[in-house]
Amino acid sequence: MSVLLGLVKLLRPFFWLVLHFFSKFRERISFEKSYRDRILNPEKVDFVFHVSSEGEIELVMPLLEKALNDQKDVLILFTSQSAVTKIEKLKSQYSENLSVSLLRLCYFNPFYNPLFSLPKTNYFFMVRYDFFFELLSYAKNMANKRILIAATMKGKRAIGLFKIKYWSFVLSHFDQIICSTKRDDEFIGTLLVGKNIQIDHFEYRIPRIMNRSRDASNLKRSPWFEQFEKEVSLYPREKRLILGSCWEIDLDLFKDPHFQKEISAGEWFIFLAPHLLDSSYCQLLYDKLKSLGITVEILKKDSEIFPSGHIVLSEVPGVLCELYQYFGHSYIGGGFGRSVHSILEPFFFSESIYHGPKVSRSTEVDLALEIDQGSLVQLEFPHEFYSKIKNISSSNLVKRTEYGEKCSNLMESKFNDLF
Repeated sequence: MSVLLGLVKLLRPFFWLVLHFFSKFRERISFEKSYRDRILNPEKVDFVFHVSSEGEIELVMPLLEKALNDQKDVLILFTSQSAVTKIEKLKSQYSENLSVSLLRLCYFNPFYNPLFSLPKTNYFFMVRYDFFFELLSYAKNMANKRILIAATMKGKRAIGLFKIKYWSFVLSHFDQIICSTKRDDEFIGTLLVGKNIQIDHFEYRIPRIMNRSRDASNLKRSPWFEQFEKEVSLYPREKRLILGSCWEIDLDLFKDPHFQKEISAGEWFIFLAPHLLDSSYCQLLYDKLKSLGITVEILKKDSEIFPSGHIVLSEVPGVLCELYQYFGHSYIGGGFGRSVHSILEPFFFSESIYHGPKVSRSTEVDLALEIDQGSLVQLEFPHEFYSKIKNISSSNLVKRTEYGEKCSNLMESKFNDLF
C-alpha cells in the first residue's frame, strides 16, 4: 500500500498540469494564493482541527468552542472556500488563541509537504473524509494523538480485497474514531479487527441543537418574535408546517389541489425558510408561489414587525434551528437536489418530518432512523406531501427529545474521553 501511495504522489504533478486547463482548478489556485493564514504560535498548539467545509465546522463546533473557551491554542486547517465566512467570524471572536490555515491542495508535490511548516500539536482532529496523504502524514508525524470525528463509510463501503486494505490502512492512522452512527461503528470495527484503536459513536451536534432550541436566543432577540408567537399559537400543531432549507423544486408540494383548498381557507400556518436567503432567490420563490395561487408575505432580514398573513417567506438568517419547535410538520429541502439538508435540527422538536429521496450522503437520516424508525416520511415527488401527511404523535416526539437530552447529559463525559 505504501508503494502505491508513493506512486500516486509522484504522478500528482502531472495531474496538476492537466487540471490547469480547467477553470475551476485555476480559480482554486487563485484562492490559495490570495488567502492569508493566521498562525499565532508557529511551534506548537494544543489542538488542530481539520474541516473540509462549513458543514464539518458545524459537526465539530462543540469541541472547537470548548477548546477555545478553555483558552487552549487551536489551529483550524480547512479545505473548502465555503468555510471562510464561518472561520472569519471565529477568528474575530477568538483573536488571541485561534490560528487558521488553508489546506493548499495545489501546492502538494512529491518532494515537499507544506503542512510540515505548521505547528506540532497534542491532538489532531479530522472531521469526516479528506484523507489526503499529506494530511495523514502531517497527523502521523506532528501530532501526539489523532482522532477521527463523524466517521462514516456511507457511500464508500469496503467491498473487495483492495478496498478493504485501503480503508484499513487509512483508518489505522487514527488512535480514536468517533463514528456518526452505530452502524458505522460496527462496520469500521470489522475493518480494524486486531488494531489498538478505540471506536465509538456519538453525534456532537445533538447537544448543540438541543441547547440552541431551548435557548432560542437569536429568535427571541428578533423584534417580531412576540408577534410570531401570537400568530402561530392561533393554529393547532397539526396545522403548522415549516419548510426548512427549501429550494424552488420543493414548492411543488403546494400543487395538490386539496392542499391548495385548505391553504386558501386559512387552515394552515406555513413558514418557508429558503436555503439561499438572498433577495433575488426569495423573489424567485415568491413568484413561483404566486403562480400556484398561493398568497405569501415576505419577512425581510430587517423587518421590525411580523407579517399578518398565514403564509410567510423568510429572509432572516440564523433562526431556522430555533423555529422548528413551533411546528408539528417539518419539510426539509435538498432531497430533490444533491442531498437532503439537516434532518437532526427538526428531529427533536417537530413531530413529523418529510424529505425527498436523495439521502445517500446523509448520516443524519441513518441516525434518525436508528433512534426512531417511524420518524421520517420520504417523498418520491414533492406533490405527494399532502397525501402523506401523518397524524402527529407527541409520544414519538417525547422519545426523541429524551434521546437528545441523554446526549446532552453525556457531553461532559465525552469531552473527558477525548481530552
